[in-house]
Amino acid sequence: MKNCSSLKRIRLEKNRLTGNISEDFGIYPSLNFINLSDNEFYGEISPTWALCKNLGSLLTARNNITGRIPPEIGNSTQVHFLDLSLNHLIGEIPKGLTKPTLLTRLILTGNQLSGGIPREVGLFSNLEYLDLSANRLSQSIPESIGDLLKLHYLNLSSNNFSQRIPVQMGKLSQLTELDLSHNMLSGEIPRQFESLQSLSTLNLSYNNLSGNITFFDKLRGLTYIDIAHNGLQGPILNTSVFQNASIQALEGNKGLRGNVSGFKPCKLSKKSHKLLYTIMFPLLGGVNGLSLAAMALFIGFKRQKKMQMNFDAQCCIGKGGYGSVYRVELSSGALVSVLPSSSLEIQLLGNPVSLSLLIHLTVLPVVPVKYLKAASSPNFPVSKACAALGVPV
Repeated sequence: MKNCSSLKRIRLEKNRLTGNISEDFGIYPSLNFINLSDNEFYGEISPTWALCKNLGSLLTARNNITGRIPPEIGNSTQVHFLDLSLNHLIGEIPKGLTKPTLLTRLILTGNQLSGGIPREVGLFSNLEYLDLSANRLSQSIPESIGDLLKLHYLNLSSNNFSQRIPVQMGKLSQLTELDLSHNMLSGEIPRQFESLQSLSTLNLSYNNLSGNITFFDKLRGLTYIDIAHNGLQGPILNTSVFQNASIQALEGNKGLRGNVSGFKPCKLSKKSHKLLYTIMFPLLGGVNGLSLAAMALFIGFKRQKKMQMNFDAQCCIGKGGYGSVYRVELSSGALVSVLPSSSLEIQLLGNPVSLSLLIHLTVLPVVPVKYLKAASSPNFPVSKACAALGVPV
């Protein structure tokens, strides 16, 4: 075969062929496709492959090839599919490899490549599929990876990447599968991820990520998620992808709470102290053509029981001038927003009032009392609003 210079296609995959890949093949000026995958070839990838000027696909996966990736392959400007996976390649990914602007698929998984991803990776303007998983790559993920606007598959798992996930990844609007698992990534998951509207599969497990996951409800197309073994916290979203996730896909995050098997719900605990807990639902309007849509305050318990409710800091959903607001699951299973207070009563229009509890099934924002006052008037006082809701004042 070494002297068959007129060859255009070579397909030898899925055999038990053996031989030195750097010696048994020649220069083929007309060659546009070669697949040597799933054999027992050994040796190193020869720089002479770069002399095959029409080469479009070079596939040598699952062999015993050693050595480094020759940077000369970058001179093969017609290459659009390069698969060197599951061999024994070492060294860094050469910067020269980023020259083929026609490259659509690059698969280097399952080697022993080290160093970082070249910043020049952003020059792969046509790249759709990138798999660098199961290597020894390190450093940070380059920001230029956000320039791969046609990318729909990205797998960087099982490496040693560290530092933060670049926010530029939020620009990958066509991305459907993203796997960054089994690295040493830290910091919060970028909120820019909410722009990944095509994303269906996300794996961020086994990193050192922190922060909450509340913005994941924006990812409407997400069907599979694995965020296990990080430092994530806050409520688990009541969306299908989380409710259908296995415990193994969420475990290892001590700060996560929610109505998922194996996790602690955000519930109130009782002790001996006086309390005032105010549950207020959003005010949609006041007077002058606006209407007061809903309002309820819960003050004390019947017979003025003495108790204290301790709130888990992980259940905090916001802070303001009136204190912290907590997401709480009541014994009925209802979820409410709660604003704790140290007094036993609250002044509405200068008069102390005691209101019964109005339970709502959705976590809603808390409205400070001053807005309740501002929304009332002689024509429509707060007492009438409460009466309309069946809440005694």
